[in-house]
Amino acid sequence: MHTTAFARILVLLAMLLLLLMAVGAATRLTDSGLSMTTWKPLGYLPPHNSETWQKNLDNYRASPEGKIINKSITLAEFKQIFWWEYAHRTLARVLGVFLLGSIIVLNARRKITRKQSLFLFLLLCIVTIQGLLGWLMVKSGLHAEPRVSPYLLAIHLTIALSLLLLICARLLGEVKTKKRSIVVSKYSQATCFAIAALALITFVSGAFIAGLDAGSIHNDWPTMSGKFIPTDYRSLDSYITNAFENPAAAQFHHRVLGTLLLIASIILFLNLRANQRNYQALITHARLLIILPSCQVLLGIITLRLQVPLFFGLAHHLCAIAVVVCSCLLPLRLVSRKVGQ
Repeated sequence: MHTTAFARILVLLAMLLLLLMAVGAATRLTDSGLSMTTWKPLGYLPPHNSETWQKNLDNYRASPEGKIINKSITLAEFKQIFWWEYAHRTLARVLGVFLLGSIIVLNARRKITRKQSLFLFLLLCIVTIQGLLGWLMVKSGLHAEPRVSPYLLAIHLTIALSLLLLICARLLGEVKTKKRSIVVSKYSQATCFAIAALALITFVSGAFIAGLDAGSIHNDWPTMSGKFIPTDYRSLDSYITNAFENPAAAQFHHRVLGTLLLIASIILFLNLRANQRNYQALITHARLLIILPSCQVLLGIITLRLQVPLFFGLAHHLCAIAVVVCSCLLPLRLVSRKVGQ
């Protein structure tokens, strides 16, 4: 299949963004996000001698996390968390430079249309805003309490996912084949959109799990410390505050949403198989709607029971991205029809 230069750039962007999101997740899972206490928009070279390393360590020790949580951190331990955060920030800048360079080179070589150029420029603007938001998120954990705002973390992660969805949706539009659109009933198409929305909500709820470190409590399954609804579910007075700031409530909601997503995916799969005339063209995507949410639930259980080790936590995060992308791209492949047509 012939691909354009623009399509190849989109593929590279998607791969780079996925790597960035993986490193970002590892940064969060290793509690490395507050290891760099300053921010320079253009970046800087990493510490290269004992003096610069000691300066960075002293800055960290003066921060709330260094004073309260890691009072006795050694230089070797500090380096382990520093490199994760440094890698995450550097990859983000590489993504921005790659976008800017792609716009300049493709326009200079006339390999891109005006609409395609504007699309890449839009992505560049979002990446720039994302970088600023990332620093504001880190800054929120450099005050009295050594923890980043779960709201800013959720927004930061959601914007990154939205970037990936924009790229994948545009890439799908670039692959022009006669059999790309598949005719289904309006009910099936509406169900696909509903599952896409549910997948997004579940993903965002997972961001609050990360922001609140909610995976470190109630590590049994299917109950939560022996109860279906944990005893500390309503530990905060305000319902809204409790839903978004109480770790027990956040974990309960994430469990319920993940289970509902799996059930909905199974129902959609059975419906498509029973009513889709062109099912063969949709078989791979439909099977993914069963396999990915199933793997996600299983990984979630293992991650919870093992109290969020790096490997399984990262696998759970990457599988969640795959679930959302698969769920959100499916409606774009479908054309609705009235039942009976």
